[in-house]
Amino acid sequence: MPKLLAPFLIALFLLALPAAGRKREPIRYVPADSVVVWGDGTDIQSRALAVDERLRPRPSSFATPQGKRLRAVRQQWQRELLPWLNVVGSLGENLSHEPGTQAANVLYAAMQQFPLDGQAQWFDIIERTLWNALLHQCASPQPSADQHVAAQTIVDGMSGIYATDSEGLYVNLFVNSSAHICTDQYHIYIDQLTPMPLEGRVKIRLTSPGMNQRHLVLRIRIPEWAISEPVRTFEMGGMARPAAISAKQQGVNAEGAATADPMPQLYINGRAEDVPTANGYWVIARKWNSGDEVFFDLPMTPRFIRRTYEPGRATGSSKRSRPVRQIAVQRGPLLYATSAAEARTHYFTKNAALALAEAGTPWGNPQLAGSLYDDRHVPADASAPQTSVLLAPWSDILGDDAAIWLREIR
Repeated sequence: MPKLLAPFLIALFLLALPAAGRKREPIRYVPADSVVVWGDGTDIQSRALAVDERLRPRPSSFATPQGKRLRAVRQQWQRELLPWLNVVGSLGENLSHEPGTQAANVLYAAMQQFPLDGQAQWFDIIERTLWNALLHQCASPQPSADQHVAAQTIVDGMSGIYATDSEGLYVNLFVNSSAHICTDQYHIYIDQLTPMPLEGRVKIRLTSPGMNQRHLVLRIRIPEWAISEPVRTFEMGGMARPAAISAKQQGVNAEGAATADPMPQLYINGRAEDVPTANGYWVIARKWNSGDEVFFDLPMTPRFIRRTYEPGRATGSSKRSRPVRQIAVQRGPLLYATSAAEARTHYFTKNAALALAEAGTPWGNPQLAGSLYDDRHVPADASAPQTSVLLAPWSDILGDDAAIWLREIR
């Protein structure tokens, strides 16, 4: 018996190794030919195809690097991209002339990084790039090589909506879409219904022939903008994701002051559920039946992004220039802009009320109505006159005579 017991114990030990550190199956993007993006002509993919209807996704662009190539990809991100990442998800100081190739480099590099650690921060960046820098290029009335690169990158980026590993499925981007997902572990269909970025409602439905009490881990990205501070600080190099918060957190600090929005409520088959989070994702580990649905409504109230140093001075330089007071407006994944002339001569305050304008853009995205203040030639003890303005999404700006960063009155 002892001779037979020893191999048995060794086998049990080896079976326990996966939990202790055997390498997990890597994260893989769902192939583009398995994903259908539903569009009405105003959605992100339709706008890219309007540049060139012949564009097709190239999923090979996101192959996970190995060996020396892996080290090179990580070094490129740390040295060449991250220090110059700007607020719209491109590179450099001049937002009005960001080349499509620079935004494309950001997206491709971030999509290569995500499978290495499964952190939501990569898709925070990818979302920012897709809905701002790349769509802004597609909106240009002048055809160009950069515009074509931007459109192709958007089409490629749709491959990142869903990803898989041995445990289940990742939902990374919120886009009207359906996918047929086949892995060695499961075979399912997923449908996502959402008016994003017009509104924050998202419904996800899982179906599969014969699917009954099938265990699956569904990870849904919690957008950084949905749980961030009402006013965040941004310097060249990107915004940090907020610290993880629980589903029950009420968004107050130790003194009782508001910090961030509470975690959006998640509903599974119509019932409110408290779902754990990890790496910036809701993690729903349960047994699923065909037709099960997940619903949540992300907050779409306008938020503000503040920077305190001139562009490019906060990083990459040992000597900082004079401080500045500038602020930008964000609603959902969209950054907003006004005319460059008004931005040069007027101020903005985060205390000014912003409301959805009656008229949207030609692509159906909402504009924001607000006020700027002209303090030129105004005595120190007098009130600055107001100017009513419409802030339009940067993605829908047709020309370069626009500005995201506004001077701020505090």
